[in-house]
Amino acid sequence: SEPLCLDGYEEMTAKEKEEWAMLSRAVRNSERNLTWSVKVSGIDFKYLQKSQLVNHFRENHAFTTKTGLCKCLRQLRGYRETDVHTFFPRCYMLSCGEEKEDFVDDYHLTSAVSILQSFVAGHNDPNTGEVEKIPEESVSEDCSPPRSNGVVPASIHQAPGRPGGRTPSKMTSPQPADCKIQSKTHQRVSIEALELSIRACRIHLIRHDHDDIDVDEGKLSLLTDAEWDRLVQYLYQLTHNHGVLFEAEQLKAEASDVLQQMKEVLPQFTMDGIRNVWILKPGAKSRGRGITCHDRLDDILQVLRTALMNENKWIVQKYIERPLLVHHTKFDIRQWFLVTDWNPLTMWFYKDCYMRFCTQPYTLDDLDSSVHLCNVSVQKNFERTAQSSAELPADNVWDNEEFEKYLGEQGHKDAWPGVYEGMKEATISALICSQETIETRKNSFELFGADFMLTEDLHPWLIEVNCSPAMSPSSKVTAKLCSAVIEDTMKVVVDRRADKNADTGRFELAFKQATVDVPQYIGSHLDIQGQQIPIRKLLK
Repeated sequence: SEPLCLDGYEEMTAKEKEEWAMLSRAVRNSERNLTWSVKVSGIDFKYLQKSQLVNHFRENHAFTTKTGLCKCLRQLRGYRETDVHTFFPRCYMLSCGEEKEDFVDDYHLTSAVSILQSFVAGHNDPNTGEVEKIPEESVSEDCSPPRSNGVVPASIHQAPGRPGGRTPSKMTSPQPADCKIQSKTHQRVSIEALELSIRACRIHLIRHDHDDIDVDEGKLSLLTDAEWDRLVQYLYQLTHNHGVLFEAEQLKAEASDVLQQMKEVLPQFTMDGIRNVWILKPGAKSRGRGITCHDRLDDILQVLRTALMNENKWIVQKYIERPLLVHHTKFDIRQWFLVTDWNPLTMWFYKDCYMRFCTQPYTLDDLDSSVHLCNVSVQKNFERTAQSSAELPADNVWDNEEFEKYLGEQGHKDAWPGVYEGMKEATISALICSQETIETRKNSFELFGADFMLTEDLHPWLIEVNCSPAMSPSSKVTAKLCSAVIEDTMKVVVDRRADKNADTGRFELAFKQATVDVPQYIGSHLDIQGQQIPIRKLLK
């Protein structure tokens, strides 16, 4: 058989190292035909022969880091007639001053839309539209909303059987002494919250339709910084302090009309929710390290100030507040795909995938990682509570067949093919817009792992793309699937070289681009002028 060179010796058991040593000795005088390295840094491309297979491309960080993916997807309109905001939550690189301002503007506008959604849908349960009738005596006077570093006391999106959420963090700032809000006491919110929100949304609609081109900004009645600050505080009062808008029924029709118009121009309207939660991520880390969720603007900007001191690159991305839940629990999807060439771009999509569940029921009352980060490396540090569903797998992993079965039981028998195609199209878009930045090499290939989430309408959203995805048997499902993926990868990159009709396992050829011709150099003609020096003169 052909010799195989594997990286990752340090992670092997003693028996595996012994077997590896015997194999290495047997092929020590053979030329490597294929190299599989966990990291691209483990490959010296300068000394590779053209015929040698290797499982990495250079410069793949163009879309396998969070900052890289965020940056390259913004160029998508130049390659495909696809709106990136229909499959990738909006994202900002906070190390850039202009993007920081864009994020703050987005946060402000989302706050305005959230206030209108909260008002139109109702105060008792925003997702059902049932309005709670609250007696006047249970309403307290206005006061500043409490601080919350990731933990908030409101019950806006609470999982059944999880009353009150988790124990608040010790870092949660106490409420002012003169503003004691009990669990059944509701805070009166000024009607100005609706007036400012409607005004902000109408200005956005005018700008969206470019009706402001010939209009002086002074006539647009733009919100001042002080008015934006008050609007954001009103949102905190509504979502954190059980706030109630009284005597505002006269604005109900106008708020509903504006909200409907905003829904038509905002592709991510259905996933935004009403809490205005954002997820903050280090730009180049993996396995959920350093990721936190926040629902307050000042908390995010404080992290940014600390991050700049440490010279780290951070991104902030809109959190999907309305994900599809399974037994009241959040999950994400790990989907494999294989790139065997960048010119022409050739991508193979794996027909099987797996779902990773959190250990705790979903709620926005608690922004802890045990509730919101589905990474196996994160969830292995937590244990289930009494509120966790007994119907979930013990190792927090399902394969797609089990998920399809669950969808069928929920009345969505034929939904999975649409989800699969949506994930495939999102992956193709990410590859196309990053193609020019990757150093292509014939006889290189690379296996990637893309992470997706589904919203309540079963729409897939691309979260990130990982190079060298974890292939360890952390569960029964991954033990089966990961070994099959590696075997099928070899079928595509090895067997298919000799036989184009060879079996490719569960991989399907999802995209093959026409070859892109590299234009010849057409600059100035270069030549050398002068007289040749005889060799004998040089020897003297």
